[in-house]
Amino acid sequence: MKKIATMLCAMLLASSIALAAGPGPFYAKGDMYCAPGCWNADGGNLLSLAAGVWSGPVATDQGPGRHEFKIANLDWSENYFPWCNLWVHTSGPGDVVHFSLDTNVYGDGWLPNQDIVWSDHYAPPGTTFEVIGSAPETGGWAFGTPANLIGTVWTRVLTIATAGANEAKFRATGTWDVCNIGSEGAGAPCGANLAYTTVVDNTDVKFEFNSATGRARVTVLGPTPTLNTTWGKVKTLYR
Repeated sequence: MKKIATMLCAMLLASSIALAAGPGPFYAKGDMYCAPGCWNADGGNLLSLAAGVWSGPVATDQGPGRHEFKIANLDWSENYFPWCNLWVHTSGPGDVVHFSLDTNVYGDGWLPNQDIVWSDHYAPPGTTFEVIGSAPETGGWAFGTPANLIGTVWTRVLTIATAGANEAKFRATGTWDVCNIGSEGAGAPCGANLAYTTVVDNTDVKFEFNSATGRARVTVLGPTPTLNTTWGKVKTLYR
């Protein structure tokens, strides 16, 4: 759910926080893969490195439902995220999940900027997403506003009536218990919110979440344009 302060999640397996991924190797460790023992590692959940991205398939050996995982090295001295486990949704034994840890630095406005953890089972098939946040237009954290899927990007443009600082997230429609996306991506239950500031009233703001990468961003577009017309034009419209 939304992050007001640092949150502690169940099963905090390590406490060191790395600023950038080290040499690895990295594994997708969790309770969806227990052949060597849940949260352990072997060749079945080992990720491969190419172009700065650790990635690979893991065949789950557990029942269907929501499971927890981290991307970590063998001794847990590096793990993402250190402060809570991430979520993955599987359909049952034999379901193949593709995990990734992208260590590249992007600086393109999408968040996270580096060390991006993601999986292609971030939510059950058919899940829809909404924007929820502190501004009244995003529900004041009480309810969400539906987003539209364009390609792989869930997006919504809203006019924020009152200037000021706000925060928001994407979440599965109507619930925090499936997947939510903030500035740390990954669908983590404890990830930070997306922060943005509008400086004038009635400003259009664009919210985006790319389901292919697990990254999100908020873009302040500017004041909503005012449509000017003349009485003659109005009479023409209703002639």
